Amino acid sequence: MIPVLNQCLPDPPGDIPTVFSVFVRLSEKGEASEVVTELDQALGECMTAAARKMPFPEAPRDGYWIQVNMAAPL
Repeated sequence: MIPVLNQCLPDPPGDIPTVFSVFVRLSEKGEASEVVTELDQALGECMTAAARKMPFPEAPRDGYWIQVNMAAPL
């Protein structure tokens, strides 16, 4: 998720890392269909577009949500 986040961060990012969660909805094939963040809707929309190209492990079913805890200077 770091490459996806880096594509969506403002340039230059802030100095202090912010801890937050990212929620990714996966298809059964392991494709990201939606990313939601606790911080900002626009960041989640950007990450959704970028994450569609990122491979994830196969999910147990369509619409399966995973949580990724992250820290980044925002």
